[in-house]
Amino acid sequence: ESANGPSSSEQRPFFKDAMGAFRSALAGAVESTAAGGDLRMVYVTMVYGRMNRYIAGWATRLKTVGVTNLVMATLDDEAYELCTKHHGKQCVRGSISVLNKYTLLLIALQLGIDVMWLDFDVFLIQNPGRAIAAAARGYDLLMGYDLDSDCLCNGFFYIRSRPKTHRWLFELVRWLYDHPYEHDQRAIGAFLNYTEKIAASPEELPPVPRWHVFDEENTFINYASWLGDYEQLQLVHFVDGSAFSLYGRPSWDPSIPVSKKQLEEELEAKG
Repeated sequence: ESANGPSSSEQRPFFKDAMGAFRSALAGAVESTAAGGDLRMVYVTMVYGRMNRYIAGWATRLKTVGVTNLVMATLDDEAYELCTKHHGKQCVRGSISVLNKYTLLLIALQLGIDVMWLDFDVFLIQNPGRAIAAAARGYDLLMGYDLDSDCLCNGFFYIRSRPKTHRWLFELVRWLYDHPYEHDQRAIGAFLNYTEKIAASPEELPPVPRWHVFDEENTFINYASWLGDYEQLQLVHFVDGSAFSLYGRPSWDPSIPVSKKQLEEELEAKG
């Protein structure tokens, strides 16, 4: 500690951990390029609590499919210990908050690193680097999507490091911080001007990046509906992204699209 107080690295342990983890992951990206990956892309995930028991299995699966550029945000002490034991230097300490899902991504974008987010309930069928690179041509942001419903899924998504995407994500995080009652997935849909409505005026929303969705039919799927071409399958997200709970919300809920309200009314009329 200096006479003027703690150094910047001592003041920001999260940022220091993140820098070290991203450096290690970028070195690993060189190896992943052999499987069709991108030198500037790093995978990021987050884990804590009851999901800690899967850290060793995750690390083993990454090695099996040849993904050597994944940063793991660990939100409790047990997660960090298990991560460093099984996954090495690409581990970042954090606290339990949904916002940590996005703050780590913001650091990567500021450093000029493209990011692919994976929820911890994602299973990698194979190294998805080549498929991500192909899907991202012409776009700066790719979202997960559900085959059974008109629903974006933030269980996995890709962001290219660009000034516009950095601003978009920064404004999203700032808005979520100021509106903790809103669901982050719904907010993402609204910030992309896609189906969802939130308590924000159009003036509050940043410019929308060039975006699209991952192929939900055979390649990047939400369990369990897909079209069955196993050779194309890259990953499976084991959470129902159909948002059926929307049907149970009050009719005044602005997130329910008019088409869904009409369908619900028709089904109720038929008994």
